[in-house]
Amino acid sequence: MQRDTLNVQRGILGREHPDTATTTYDLGCILAHHGHNDEAFALLREAIGHGLDSATDRSLATTPDLEALHKDIRFAALAAYAQEPAKAAPN
Repeated sequence: MQRDTLNVQRGILGREHPDTATTTYDLGCILAHHGHNDEAFALLREAIGHGLDSATDRSLATTPDLEALHKDIRFAALAAYAQEPAKAAPN
């Protein structure tokens, strides 16, 4: 159902819309929880690059939603990538 929602949002709102980014992030969290790390990382990177809110960007490294990814070597790079837009955004 989350995938269907994401596809509809991408088509109607576009990839850059904050709601689409949030749904992309949420699906990435679900996939991480279920052990689909490759797809989770791809979606999380997409969410960060396409308008995920800066508060989520700043907390990505510590959020329990992504605990399943913390031991993956790619997680540190993802967390650093998330900090880039967060640094540019106003508090």
